[in-house]
Amino acid sequence: MPRSLATTTVLARLCRSTYGRVFAACMLTLVAMVSYDSLPQKVMPLEPLVNADPYIYADDRNEVDWLDYDALQWECLVQEQHSTAFCGFHFELRNHGQIGMDLSRYTHLHVDLDYQGPAHRLRFYFRNHEPGFSTPGNIETAKFLQANIPVSFMEEKLILAVEEFHVAEWWIDEYDVPRALSGVDLRNVVAVGIDLSYPGGEGRHELQLNNIELVGPWIRRDRWYAGLMLFWMLGLAVLGSVKFWQLRRSVATERQRLDHLKREAEQLQSEKAKFRELSQHDELTGLLNRQGLGEAVQEAFDQESGRPLSLLIADIDHFKPVNDTLGHDVGDQVLKQLASLLARHVRQADCVARWGGEEFVILLPGTQMMDAYTLAEKLRTLVSEQSFDAMPGQRVTLSMGVGEREQGESYIELFRRVDKALYRAKDQGRNCTVLADTPESR
Repeated sequence: MPRSLATTTVLARLCRSTYGRVFAACMLTLVAMVSYDSLPQKVMPLEPLVNADPYIYADDRNEVDWLDYDALQWECLVQEQHSTAFCGFHFELRNHGQIGMDLSRYTHLHVDLDYQGPAHRLRFYFRNHEPGFSTPGNIETAKFLQANIPVSFMEEKLILAVEEFHVAEWWIDEYDVPRALSGVDLRNVVAVGIDLSYPGGEGRHELQLNNIELVGPWIRRDRWYAGLMLFWMLGLAVLGSVKFWQLRRSVATERQRLDHLKREAEQLQSEKAKFRELSQHDELTGLLNRQGLGEAVQEAFDQESGRPLSLLIADIDHFKPVNDTLGHDVGDQVLKQLASLLARHVRQADCVARWGGEEFVILLPGTQMMDAYTLAEKLRTLVSEQSFDAMPGQRVTLSMGVGEREQGESYIELFRRVDKALYRAKDQGRNCTVLADTPESR
C-alpha cells in the first residue's frame, strides 16, 4: 500500500474514533479561543441614532458658531482662557422613548474628526444617566465620562477604547457622587460629545466631525469562552451518555450471550446426562445394561469389605423357541414385561440389569446369601405365576443362581461362581434356584 494512502487510511480511522473526535474538538476549541480577536465586529454609527439637533455650546466669555451645520462643522473662538472656559459639541441619544441607550456591549469608539487650532488636546465624553441619582431631562446631572486625547492623534481615524474613559473629578465633587456610582458605566448613555480640553488655548478652533461610531464584538469575550465551556460540558455529557448507553447495551448483549451460553451449557449437560443414562440402560427393557451394571458394581465393591453383598443371575427357560416360533416381537414383549416385574420387586438399593439376550443380573448390596436366595425364589415364583400378555395361556419360568461375595473376592470371581450355579439349575431341570459353591468347596 502506498505511504500516502496508508496515512490517509490511518487519519480516516482516527477521525472516526472517539479519541480522534475529541482531539478534533480540542483543536477547534483552541482555534476558537485564539481567533476571538479576529471575529467580525459589530458596528453602530451614532449619528443615525440622534433624535435631536446637534448642539454646540460655549461659556459666556467665548463664542461658538456653525460653519456647516449639515457637515457637522463648527468653530470655537476662545477670546479669554480661564479655568471654567468651555466650548464644544454633543448630540443626545434616545431609545424608543427611554432615557439613554445601553452601549455597554461596545468596546471602542471610532472617530473621524478634522481639527485645526491651537489646542494640544481634545476631550471626548459620554453622559450616562444614573437612575435614582440623575435628574431626567437635566443632562448636567448625568455622569460625565471623559478621555483627553492629544490632537496629534486626529491626523488619522481615532480609535478610543472604553477603558480610556474615566469619571470626571469635577462631576463627582460637584454632585457629591456616592462611591458606588463613581465607576465607568455606559448602560444608559444620553449624550456623546467633543469639546476643548482645558487649557484649550486662545484663538480660533475649527472642528468637523466626519464620522463617529461604536464598535464591539457580537459576543463578549467572557460569553464566548463561557460558550466554549458550555460546549465542552454538553459535549462531554453527550459523550458520557452515549458511552454509558453503549456500555449498557454491551453489558446487556454480553449478559444475553452469557445467558445463551448458560442455556446451551445446561442443554449440553442435560443431553450429556441423557446420553449417559442411555449408555447405561438397555434400550428394550429400560434396565441397566452391562456398562451401567459395571458402574454399580464398582461403587458396591468400593464399599468396606466387611459389608455383605450378593449376586443373582437369572435366565429364562426355553426362550429361544419363543423367538423362533412366535417371533422376536413376542419375545421382546415378554422381556419387557419380565424386566418390569423384576424391577418392581427389588429394593431401591438393588440393581437389576439385562446381561444379554434372556439373561438378567441382580446386584444385592448389604444382602447375605440366604436372604438373596429367598428373594430369588420369590421372583422365580412370581414369574412362573405371571400371565404374559404376548403369550396368553403359556408359562415363563426362570433358572437362577445365587451367591455371596467372599472376603477379598473380586466381582469376576463372584460372577463365575454364580454363573456356574445357574448352569447347575438348568441341568437340574430348570425353574429352580441353586446356591453357588463356596471357594473352599470347589
